Amino acid sequence: QLAAQDKPKLTRAVAKNTSTPDATLRELAEHTDASVRYEVANNPSTPPDVLSKLSQDSDEIVRRAAKRVSLKWVWRNSQPNKPPGIEGLYLFDVKTVL
Repeated sequence: QLAAQDKPKLTRAVAKNTSTPDATLRELAEHTDASVRYEVANNPSTPPDVLSKLSQDSDEIVRRAAKRVSLKWVWRNSQPNKPPGIEGLYLFDVKTVL
């Protein structure tokens, strides 16, 4: 619904807002405008599966942002106080990022 509106600045603002619901981020990850997908990929609140998909995006800048945020997510969740149940979760082969 938001992605269908022709308000690029508003759409990008929603995409980068860390309080944006997962469902909205999923929708915006499919947006035709690469700058919107970039903001979704760069958002630390974007769900891991969406980041994984964006790491395969047609736009190189979107791919790099998704991989960078994914690495931060993996690092953050591999720390001693990580929540249970996420051990060993890797979104992609880390070697492909380097």
